Amino acid sequence: MKGKFGWVKNLLILAAVALSLVSCMSAKQLPEDYFYRLPLYQGSSAAKPSLAGMVGVARIETLGLLNERAILYSDQQNPLELRRYRYHHWQEAPASLIQKHLRTYLQQSGAAPGAVLYEPGLVVDQLIRGRLQQFERQLTGSGAKVVVRLELGFAQQAGRVYQAEVACTEMSMSATAEAFGRALAEIYQAFLAELRG
Repeated sequence: MKGKFGWVKNLLILAAVALSLVSCMSAKQLPEDYFYRLPLYQGSSAAKPSLAGMVGVARIETLGLLNERAILYSDQQNPLELRRYRYHHWQEAPASLIQKHLRTYLQQSGAAPGAVLYEPGLVVDQLIRGRLQQFERQLTGSGAKVVVRLELGFAQQAGRVYQAEVACTEMSMSATAEAFGRALAEIYQAFLAELRG
């Protein structure tokens, strides 16, 4: 009886070894996930603050795919089709990234040294609200660019929509993250210029 089922036992051991080898090989072939953050402000400081006192930056509102961490892109051949990269993600959802990025920009540029991340119940002198409408990488025939459309304004007032398009210096995703940072800086500068004007 023992010899009769010995070959079954050997076959099961061989199958288990083969499965473990296949799982080890396939684990090495899986692509790696990459995560990106926005670059910090590198410009000079303003001579005089545009916004005095404690300025709150509220969480940026958004809908749909922009609530996810995957980096979105479109191709000029199919401009209405929005896709997401499988292995390239933002460190956090874009709304949270932009809220923190705007606060840091306001502090480091000197436009609002008292800028803070707003939370309900916090007393601030002014409150900036925003709504993200577009935040994507667009593939063109000659390379890539990023497009950002962001509505900014103060609490109790209608906001204005700002848009910036910035070409990527190369096709890497790191260059794309840098381009997103430059596009957002352009929007912040336009927003602050209107306040001064």
